[in-house]
Amino acid sequence: MKVFLVPHFHYDAIYSKTYEEYLEISFKNLIEAISILKNSPDFYFLIEQTVLLEEFWKRFPQHRSALKRYIENGRIELSPGMFVMPDMNLISGESLIKQIERGKLFLKKFGKEPRVCWIADCWGHHRQIPQILKKCGYLGYAFSRGMRKDITPFIHFRWKGIDGTEMLTHWMATGYDGVVFRGYTYLTEEEEEKFWGFGRNPVEFGISLIKEKLEILKKYKAVDIILLPNGGDFAKPQKIATEIVKEWNRKNPETKIEISTPTKYFQLLKDEKLPLISKDFNPLFNGTYATRIEIKQENRLFENRIYLLETLHSFFSFENSSSIAEYNGKLDELGYHILFNQFHDIICGSILDEGYYEIMEKYKNAKRIYNELKEKIISFLTVEKENSVAVFNSCSFPRKEIGVLNIRIPEDKSVDIYENGEKLPSQILEREGSKAEVGFEISVGGFQRKNLNFLLKSNKPCSTSSPPYNFTNSFYEIKILKNGLISSLKLENGKELVDQEKPYFGELVFQRDNGDFWVYYDAPVPGGERFSNVVNDPYPEEVPLPKEAIFLHTTHPDVKIEKGGIATKVMLSGEIAFWKSMWKYEHSYFIYNNLPFIDFKTAFYPMGRNYRLRVAFPTTIEKGEIKREIPFGFEIQGEGEYPAFNWMDYSDDKKGICLINKGIPGNNVTNGIVMLSLFRAVDMGPNKAKSITGYGEGKKYCFEYRILPFVPGNRDYKPYLYGASFNQPLLVLPGLEWKNIENYIHIKPFHLPVTLLKNFKDGFLIRIYEPEGKEVTATFSMSKDKWEFYETNLNGREQEKVCEGKNCNLNFHPFEIKTLFLKKFE
Repeated sequence: MKVFLVPHFHYDAIYSKTYEEYLEISFKNLIEAISILKNSPDFYFLIEQTVLLEEFWKRFPQHRSALKRYIENGRIELSPGMFVMPDMNLISGESLIKQIERGKLFLKKFGKEPRVCWIADCWGHHRQIPQILKKCGYLGYAFSRGMRKDITPFIHFRWKGIDGTEMLTHWMATGYDGVVFRGYTYLTEEEEEKFWGFGRNPVEFGISLIKEKLEILKKYKAVDIILLPNGGDFAKPQKIATEIVKEWNRKNPETKIEISTPTKYFQLLKDEKLPLISKDFNPLFNGTYATRIEIKQENRLFENRIYLLETLHSFFSFENSSSIAEYNGKLDELGYHILFNQFHDIICGSILDEGYYEIMEKYKNAKRIYNELKEKIISFLTVEKENSVAVFNSCSFPRKEIGVLNIRIPEDKSVDIYENGEKLPSQILEREGSKAEVGFEISVGGFQRKNLNFLLKSNKPCSTSSPPYNFTNSFYEIKILKNGLISSLKLENGKELVDQEKPYFGELVFQRDNGDFWVYYDAPVPGGERFSNVVNDPYPEEVPLPKEAIFLHTTHPDVKIEKGGIATKVMLSGEIAFWKSMWKYEHSYFIYNNLPFIDFKTAFYPMGRNYRLRVAFPTTIEKGEIKREIPFGFEIQGEGEYPAFNWMDYSDDKKGICLINKGIPGNNVTNGIVMLSLFRAVDMGPNKAKSITGYGEGKKYCFEYRILPFVPGNRDYKPYLYGASFNQPLLVLPGLEWKNIENYIHIKPFHLPVTLLKNFKDGFLIRIYEPEGKEVTATFSMSKDKWEFYETNLNGREQEKVCEGKNCNLNFHPFEIKTLFLKKFE
């Protein structure tokens, strides 16, 4: 048997210490590793994230030559080689690719690229990871947490993604700490002796540790090749490892240990016959889906803002054959803040208060940079024109949607909005003094720009009603109770969607939660947990004491109903009292006259501790199919709370409901009730770090989500398009007119979403994927000029010419991601 011992330490950018405090520890570790590499030719070392390497490179120029030499000769391996080690569930596919790109950009100076994606400490893994990584040049994937209990676990296997891609994968069954021969922190020699105790032989102790771990790993092996990590959280590089390995090999010639790297392990493994696993590794630590929810909301917002900037800048470059001078530098600065905050402990919310303030400041800086860049790009693409409105659909597909015009007008005025002289349906959605949000209904094509006009008129208030209230459009019939909640929703086929025994569709649920940042209900989290875990998390009426809930339907909210030109708006507001705690909320939803979805907005003012806020949609669907979106596709999963990207749906053969979110990943179906976790008031737990900001007190939280009732089999039902549309609202610019409204790119069939359109070298990169799990042929058409089309990997490299001219046909396999490089034909 061959054993690969991999020395490393796990680096946390921010967790229970601040960024600078962790850097100080990590720099000492890196200096120690370089010293051991210099004096021990058999020693190798793994460094995880390039954010740490970049800081070390800047601050310690005296170590650059040694660092460069050891990276170039392979004795230091960068794995995963991403900018940070992000949470693999809570970021988009494009963000994951950007993490890899940014890491590779820094590693170019060493002439190296990462080959193994070493994900030591993330909580769950979706099944588009194999395709993404393979198309970014990775050989293998290594993870510690999330192995499933419902399969026979192996430490090495081929992991099959939803598109059929297979990735060599290793599960760290004994954890990413594996064996640690000395202390977990940076200790002096004297402190180490005290830590381990006097009189203990460290070599013999190390050998006994290895024996113990190998006995566990042998139970899970399929072939006689084993990887054993040597390190842990900020563990000091252990020079004694070479002495222990030499003594082990002398005593155990039948089991050879080699200090090495993950890449060497996978290179040996790739020719072996390994088991095939076609499962995702979710869910795990469900509490992270709603902990410090504002971080997840900000991340999703900025992921879509970056997409908008890249798309707008591409349109500028189409028209000007150049780039805006400061664009790349500013976008890189914006990307730094967003990618840094995707570090797994940050985006999951499990950080101390000082770290929380650091990362929220990064979002403030990101907002400033975004506004500067957006204004600069728009100034090149538009001209000022009184009473004009410039509208842009950043999505690649046509959509009928609500645009929102933010404008200042006299309080006694409203506006009419016109397209080519024809008045569009509109109404004032929100008003505060002279500031008005005017919603209007409009149809736009993929990547289409439109110029509209508006005229002031006397304000005619919407007609108001009191519940109970009935509403009908061409998609459904709705009944609203006196408390403002939906008691009936009948689809166009006559089927009732709302459970009549639980007529509180869209209800807010307040629930006790004595968990910590990681888990619901019970804390502390088991630190060594390595298996996925579906938590029993039903609607609180069915949860026994002491997990009882506090319900909205036990209060008497103020309810107001307004009927306008585009929608009926139902507004609920009130307070929920429980002993000394009093929660204020504003809960509204829009039922549209001509659109199939219902949009919800919830404003919430937290106080107190140890509770969770959810919204519930009890349905008549029994034992239906549950689909949840993952990056570039979807997964069919079971009951319980899992992370969902933009949408989740639940259906039988007659009726279905799709729940669409904006950065609210905790999606649950249990006993026919669809639920969304909006907020948690918890802390990091005892003995960790100060984290009172986890309760969210003194702030206002706002949540946006959408439900889409549907009849299964309806050809118009495409949840991935509705999910993208909700998260990428129409760009609406008052007082401006587009200089050019030509659309340059057309894609058929339109349901194949574009996730990337950006300048790249002397052309453009465009990324598209097949979202339904079907074979399809796509046609790309350019409106002007002749182009060369190259199919590339996800980073735009390894280009292969596939077409030239104005049109290009490409075949897509189910859930396949394709990236094209477009260059003008000379």
